[in-house]
Amino acid sequence: MPAWRTISLWMDQLDEPLTARPELERDLDVDVAIIGAGYTGLWTAYYLKKLAPGLEIAIVEAQTAGFGASGRNGGWLMGNLLGEDRLLAGLSPEQRRASFDLLHSIPDEVEVVLEREGIDCDYRKGGVLYCAARYPEQEATLREYLRTLHAQGLTDDDYRWLSPEQLAQQIRIAKPYGGIYAPHVATIHPAKLVRGLARTVQAMGVKIYENSPVTHWQSGSLRTAKASVRSRWIVPAVEGYSVTLPPLGRYQLPVQSLIVATEPLSAATWDEIGLNRGQAFSEFSRQVTYGQRTADNRLVFGARVATSSPASCATTLT
Repeated sequence: MPAWRTISLWMDQLDEPLTARPELERDLDVDVAIIGAGYTGLWTAYYLKKLAPGLEIAIVEAQTAGFGASGRNGGWLMGNLLGEDRLLAGLSPEQRRASFDLLHSIPDEVEVVLEREGIDCDYRKGGVLYCAARYPEQEATLREYLRTLHAQGLTDDDYRWLSPEQLAQQIRIAKPYGGIYAPHVATIHPAKLVRGLARTVQAMGVKIYENSPVTHWQSGSLRTAKASVRSRWIVPAVEGYSVTLPPLGRYQLPVQSLIVATEPLSAATWDEIGLNRGQAFSEFSRQVTYGQRTADNRLVFGARVATSSPASCATTLT
């Protein structure tokens, strides 16, 4: 049995045995075949089953649910989409506002599902603090970012400026120049969410096969070492492991992000730091420094620094 519990603090904290589901050992014929039991694959299966309960869906996973970045990341649940400004630029102001509202509702939608399905993943919607710290140039960059957001039709209800004094009411840092607060972010325990989603979709009738790396896929079929799957639709939900499944590696680039987690800190220490509402925080720098206060009072923080190999593209905790 692989040492899945040791891949991250999050996986090690799970109060469940990390026992593998059955391998794919016989040929299947299904409506939808999903490659990868991470967030992308599991949320796809969940909503397909909600919308069309009669669909036959199978998820084929190389390791176990949450082995990749879904089980070892920074624990941010964001109401955003990378490149949203470019993607929404051609819309009318009304359409763009409606699209932003839909994106911003992502954490709230997840909370609804968590309550409906009984998934406990330490969900807290405390918003996010984008901080200008360490050097004054960050303040100019951050203020320009805020002007860009407001020019797109967003308001102070979405992103508002915090003076150094206002920022200090939420987080205390050595050299504050100000910051932006946005309410559309929650913090979670990543492994609890991905494992809970896997149990949920399985209970809905989705078949999950683990320890079954896909060796080949094409329109209408995929293969593992022991069996094949024929399917009307194939969903390659492999994210950072795309380089292991040609030709996806030509279109997706894995990015390494390393995280450090402290031991649980005392109440007195947290009184000095702040973050008493579960806020996520980020320094506005090119390294994409980020962090959060976990439900068990650890400080988890890290930075995205480089591209990497598939073996290390998922976030780890040490």
